[in-house]
Amino acid sequence: MSIPLALLLILYILVVGVFLLFVFFHFYHLIRFAFWNTTGYVVSALYLLVSLAVLLISARYLSTIDWTVNIEFLNFISEGPLL
Repeated sequence: MSIPLALLLILYILVVGVFLLFVFFHFYHLIRFAFWNTTGYVVSALYLLVSLAVLLISARYLSTIDWTVNIEFLNFISEGPLL
């Protein structure tokens, strides 16, 4: 049994989309309800910088992968007993 590796990329993109949705809500609530002072600016900037760094590093790593490969698993079921 095998699945295409690109399926994992699609799942990763969905997770990143959910993350970006949470980032949007986070900053909406910061702008709407927070007291803006130095701490608020620093924490928000740090949050954005770390998030952007993680996304860029993962995008760079993911660009080196061959997404046409299939992942083989559960081969022992089709091969029969191991004895």
